[in-house]
Amino acid sequence: MQDFETLSELNNKNCLIVGKPNDLMRTIMLLLASNGCAVNLGIDYSNEKEVFLANSILNESWAMGQKGKIIEIQTKEQKSINKNSKLILNQIKKLDILIIV
Repeated sequence: MQDFETLSELNNKNCLIVGKPNDLMRTIMLLLASNGCAVNLGIDYSNEKEVFLANSILNESWAMGQKGKIIEIQTKEQKSINKNSKLILNQIKKLDILIIV
């Protein structure tokens, strides 16, 4: 685990925000992306509205020149945690920051 003392330390870091797309996720993404952090979103794909909202949030990151992607996270079953971990590591080679909202 790493502590960040200044916002400039976020530059060139990779973040994954996991949870339901909402205003909190958007606000965190904007703070991180505006300070040079590549933000990825982990969401449950079973809800079409949430996929749409996540894409909308990520579009703002792309508009700031940051790269990021949406990763499917299955949140309904505890046994899917190992599957999620492998999927995340396959898609994000270096994960510096994990945020769960």
